[in-house]
Amino acid sequence: MPSTGSVREEVAVAVVAAAQAGLEGRDATVMRVGTSVLVRLPHAGAVARVEPIQHAASVQRQVAFARAAARVDAPVVRLQVPEAIEVFLHGTAWLVTMWALLEPVAPVGAPALGQAARALHCRSLGVHEQASAAEPLVPLADPLGAARALLARPHRFLSPADQAGLQALVEQLTQRWEAELATAPRALVHGDLHPGNVVVTAAGPVLVDLEYAGVGPVGLDLAAVGAHVKRYGLDPQWIQGFAQGYGEALHEAPGHDLLCDVYALHVALWALQVAHTHPEVAREAALRVECLLGRSTATWTLR
Repeated sequence: MPSTGSVREEVAVAVVAAAQAGLEGRDATVMRVGTSVLVRLPHAGAVARVEPIQHAASVQRQVAFARAAARVDAPVVRLQVPEAIEVFLHGTAWLVTMWALLEPVAPVGAPALGQAARALHCRSLGVHEQASAAEPLVPLADPLGAARALLARPHRFLSPADQAGLQALVEQLTQRWEAELATAPRALVHGDLHPGNVVVTAAGPVLVDLEYAGVGPVGLDLAAVGAHVKRYGLDPQWIQGFAQGYGEALHEAPGHDLLCDVYALHVALWALQVAHTHPEVAREAALRVECLLGRSTATWTLR
């Protein structure tokens, strides 16, 4: 994976953004590296999420979702600064969002995932109605649209034939989505609900990392667990544990298998996006493509 040294620029950007927002930027350290970089700002009680300016639409999604969740007191991490901060450093433009720094008090289990999802869904009915108006307050959760956009670009680690195969898969899944989820209940959904995106605090589980959040079918928030059971060999008891925390067996609802397949596509494309960061990641991305195109049934690696 990338070394801390390879993201020094993002740390510097986070410190500059903190100063612009009137926050303390001393002792900034990297928390996580992916398509964005998370930087811990301990003296500000904040986490800076640093993204290139090209991610503006995703940043806007995160901010809109966080505001909507805060209005209904859903268990979603709060913004420390209400708007994204633009930073221009060394000839490059960045967008930085500032989030509350959460302190975990316990590991994340399947019931905590279900509990957080239930609270989010139940509290967001009014937001969902507003988001369905002509000018939505929160974008739709559209994992297949995101997949389509990603595959429209050339990929260094993807052959033209495999790119075409994945595009065909997206269209097949889109047709199934329209047929199987037309009447599914919709609310605010996280869209990438796995243990790495939940922090169990003293007040209960809180959802973080809102890159794929929006308005969508509630079953989408079980899809990560279902896909991990199917693709990564996760203990199937996680599905029962999720149901225990949620209070309802979402895995028995129509469209569950489809949503798991959609999520598997999502994590495969995520791996392709970051394949350049390390040879092991590139190998994992290639394996996931092989599996999606029906050429392998190997177990994926948890990350």
